[in-house]
Amino acid sequence: MSTINSHFPNGIYDKRMEQFISKRENDLEFSVSAVDYLVNDFLIYLKENNLLKNTSIYIFPDHTLLGSTGPVHKKLAKSKRQIYLLTNVDEKKLPQQTSDTIYQIELPRIILAGADIKTNAKFLADFIKTKNINDFIDKDRVKLTTLNNASLTRNNFQNGISIFTKDEELVVKSSEDIVKFKLSPGKEVFDITFNQKMVLIKKGKTDPESVFILNEHDNQYKTLHLIITLKNKKIYIAYLGNKKLAGIYKRGCKITYSTEEVHLLMELNNEAPAVCNPTQKIQHDPTLVSITSSEWKTSMTLKSVIKADEKEFALGRGLNLLTVDRNEKYHLENFDTYNSQAAADKFLLKLETLIKNHDSWAIAAHDAIKNNYPGYKEKLSELNFKLLQTLSGRAAYISYVNSYKVLKEYSSKTSLSCVIPRFRKPLSQEELKIQKYQNNIEANSYRKDKDRFIAHAGGEIDGHTYSDSLEALNLSYQKGFRLFELDIIKTSDNIYVGAHDWEHWAEGTGYKGNLPPDRKTFKKYKIYGRYSPLDITDINKWFKNHPDAILVTDKVNTPIDFSKKFIDKGRLMMELFTWDAVRNGLKAKIKAAMPTGSILKEIEGDKIVYLKNLGIKNIAISRRSINDQSTFLLDIAKAGIKTYAFHVNFDKGMDEEYVVCKERNFFYGMYADKWDFTTHINCR
Repeated sequence: MSTINSHFPNGIYDKRMEQFISKRENDLEFSVSAVDYLVNDFLIYLKENNLLKNTSIYIFPDHTLLGSTGPVHKKLAKSKRQIYLLTNVDEKKLPQQTSDTIYQIELPRIILAGADIKTNAKFLADFIKTKNINDFIDKDRVKLTTLNNASLTRNNFQNGISIFTKDEELVVKSSEDIVKFKLSPGKEVFDITFNQKMVLIKKGKTDPESVFILNEHDNQYKTLHLIITLKNKKIYIAYLGNKKLAGIYKRGCKITYSTEEVHLLMELNNEAPAVCNPTQKIQHDPTLVSITSSEWKTSMTLKSVIKADEKEFALGRGLNLLTVDRNEKYHLENFDTYNSQAAADKFLLKLETLIKNHDSWAIAAHDAIKNNYPGYKEKLSELNFKLLQTLSGRAAYISYVNSYKVLKEYSSKTSLSCVIPRFRKPLSQEELKIQKYQNNIEANSYRKDKDRFIAHAGGEIDGHTYSDSLEALNLSYQKGFRLFELDIIKTSDNIYVGAHDWEHWAEGTGYKGNLPPDRKTFKKYKIYGRYSPLDITDINKWFKNHPDAILVTDKVNTPIDFSKKFIDKGRLMMELFTWDAVRNGLKAKIKAAMPTGSILKEIEGDKIVYLKNLGIKNIAISRRSINDQSTFLLDIAKAGIKTYAFHVNFDKGMDEEYVVCKERNFFYGMYADKWDFTTHINCR
């Protein structure tokens, strides 16, 4: 079990617990009490059902409470704050005693030992021979971080694939991974299976007769396959795609799939299936195409309409054909097949051309249609329209081709609504080159704009991030940064200083005393043994000497007080974590009061209208929000509100250049560990 309700900064208040927990001084204390009650309730259940004696229980946090201000922190500061391990396991079973200092990396071995689980698994703590584990971690911090990142990511084949033979072997290579097969005479077929993110999950020789047969795993996990056929150790043909034949065939002794081709296939493979319902209104999603088809009487209450992107197309009587051009713009053409044979003939001619060119399209009927023109039904049958050829008079009808160019048809006597994947016309190789060229022009214009890049925690220095140090500010300024983020927290004597949090600061400085320290102690310790710490006096001095620099704060949530302490409100941007703090920031007339992305969900109704009415011009938000809030990010950009993305470099490959090349339309700027404003970039 993992508890999140008691997490920084305010916990998550659960009204349901009011019947069990009395009122506390604040929401965080109430949430902690609720967790305590539920854990106790669970233990009572185990005991009453005779399960407790046979159950090993471990209770431990992954860190102390974040932050350093507020009523809860003031109470905690009265005694030394530590993390802990609580367990009902007999101490004799454990490798450490209760009197010993234990470290988080020792927990896996402790938990397994206490549960009487024998294993040959090895853990990091098993390889540390020194007594002082903290010294080992501090000394090898960079190597351990690299090791942790490697364990969280997997090599993939997203950035292009090269296929060739060398020294009697078939070689399949990407920038991150490589696969080799020993070759034999005769015909051989190899199937390399990838997950949706092009991570290799299976490889081997396969039966040519069954290579394209779908199995349960293909359907459930949307796997992609690279199928390579060789004759007498020479590559004959390769296919990259899924087994529903949404893919690309290539021939030659050496075959290459470009990054653009791989990404296009991933996009097609991951498209959501259409959802169709009779006589039902649907909520339009701008990332999809919404279609409603109604016969004449039903259309009085449920109108026939197609919604694609930001456009809404009203349908005319007969058949309506939706297409998309090379610039991904949608167009609708009406054919009144109920009234005119000429319109029916024109419809068939246009439809046949679209099918021959493998273009994307959708059809929706409105009011009424006819099928009794000479040769009309026969031609529809030839084009594989099994349902449309049978319909005449008042009817609802929708059809489209999916990404695999498979025709889908739906009909109803009254009304029909479908949500289908957004479609586009595939670009030619020449158009892909032009698109890449234009992308590079836009990306390089973006990368020179110093208003878009905030030096994260002062910026990276000597491979170190989160230093919040004087040297990091100086280096980032020399590199061209003009926006500088510092994490601001308070010492025990109530002085603002630059540090991410006290636990992180203690680890980086080797400090062993009580936290938080006072200002004098804070200033005494060098960060990573070499970098100068910053208190508010140092911060003000540096920004006074750099009048074109702007401070962006994190952690501190008291804009009125902090803005009074900072040298220039007009050069102060603050990421803020509650709406009260945001309003106070606006009241203090600082350069920008930036709500953090996590509190946007608290807005009821239209978020953009709310933000503009409040006077918000900047937002700090996780770049991971693009996964489920892409439409909102585009809308907020159109509204003129600037979003700055944090969590850059948190996921493998998702660095500053990736955001510039792939995500700049979603984010105005970013918190960057490092950036080169002078070097031209070439987006892949």
